Amino acid sequence: LPANTGGVRYDDVFFINETIGWAANGFYASVDKTIDGGQTWTRQINQADLGGDYYFRNVEFLDANIGFLGTLDGEFFKTTDGGTNWTTVTITPNPAAICGLTTIRNSTVYGCGAYFTPAYIIKSTDSGTTWQYIDMSSYAIALVEVLFETELIGYAAGRSDTGAVVLKTTDGGNSWTEIYNSGIVGEYIWKLQLVEN
Repeated sequence: LPANTGGVRYDDVFFINETIGWAANGFYASVDKTIDGGQTWTRQINQADLGGDYYFRNVEFLDANIGFLGTLDGEFFKTTDGGTNWTTVTITPNPAAICGLTTIRNSTVYGCGAYFTPAYIIKSTDSGTTWQYIDMSSYAIALVEVLFETELIGYAAGRSDTGAVVLKTTDGGNSWTEIYNSGIVGEYIWKLQLVEN
């Protein structure tokens, strides 16, 4: 990927198969795409194209066309043409940030935030056309990551008043159970990953 000034990081990368993927350039707010497994990258958009000053936190796609771009700036974007053009997603109440995203099959999307509080989950079951906002304040004070195995079984991670937490749902996000707490006040769980055998 093109180097950033001062070594500033790219915040996320997502591949739909072995060759096609996208990278979200955090502080410099751009999206790059590869169609050759990461050998070469093409810049698709930057924050100026979207008319704002953003921090791009994550990028996730349902298929080669429909994708989502989370920011730390109260804006959430969707593309239906593989990342060439992006439009603003409207959710009520409006999330302060989308810090984590996960897609399941060809129509279900979950997101979470915010690492700087409050804690919430967003959910769509129609490829991002309509959204549900789930208040997670009874489980955590901040969420950074969300990861689903199926449309019903998933995990969210961040922190509570008592430490870093991992939460689990088995009913598509309607209810959650804390399955891990570090007991270290102020600590976060930042990322989750499922390892397949």
